[in-house]
Amino acid sequence: SPQWMPDSRAIVWLSARIDTNSDGVTDRRDGLGILLLPFGEGATPRTLVEPAVGVSQPRPSPTGAWVVYQQRLEKGTALKVVPAEGGVSSLLTPESSEAQFAAFRPDGQVVAALVRSRDTNGDGRLDAFDRSAVWVVPIARPDQRRVVLSDEEEYGTVLFSPDGGRLAVSRISGGSGKRATVGTGKRGIAIVSLKEANGEPV
Repeated sequence: SPQWMPDSRAIVWLSARIDTNSDGVTDRRDGLGILLLPFGEGATPRTLVEPAVGVSQPRPSPTGAWVVYQQRLEKGTALKVVPAEGGVSSLLTPESSEAQFAAFRPDGQVVAALVRSRDTNGDGRLDAFDRSAVWVVPIARPDQRRVVLSDEEEYGTVLFSPDGGRLAVSRISGGSGKRATVGTGKRGIAIVSLKEANGEPV
């Protein structure tokens, strides 16, 4: 899963480099880490995230300051973030939910995520068949994350406006309680203003 850094001077990618389970083979079962390789004479890869089972989907922020990624944890799949210069990873979404990266705000300071946190179809488990809500999460203050579209409908593509003040979200289906099916309920594009009462964006 290689991704260019915004300045085109480096790439980040997933790599298994250590036989952590001692089966004689270095592969995905050993867990994947996230590496960054700057281009230039004598450049060597830097490890941003140590190999761990369930690490996937590294995505550099538009400014190149952060790398957001998914990680399967004991109770769910969380979004995590690590500084591109190296450092400690932190959680953007709760460990007990199923989170998927959706979009960066153009300034790279906020992430939109599709988050499943409730058993919306009543089958007793939280999985891909449950509907997701749309969350916005400030990278520097993930405790200030908030839900901007609830999981009463199913959502797909999420796009920030160029000024970062609105989200356009594809609305796949509607309904509540049971699994939503494409073709039922309202479909189209939901436009969400991210302005608060004081007129300041999140």
